[in-house]
Amino acid sequence: MFNKESCRSCGRILSPVSKCKLCKEYVSWICNYCQQVEDVSHRHERAHESHGDTYLDIKDRLITA
Repeated sequence: MFNKESCRSCGRILSPVSKCKLCKEYVSWICNYCQQVEDVSHRHERAHESHGDTYLDIKDRLITA
């Protein structure tokens, strides 16, 4: 995985833009210099505390974040 703190295009510092609604981890960042957007896809395995959410339910939450 790449370094989420620096832009792949210009190397400048990235600013966090959006979080996963489930775990509150940042999933996208933007470079304020070149406006490049960096995204990270991640998924949550179904667990007892997931309240029956499927992968698609979680994906829908990420898209609407």
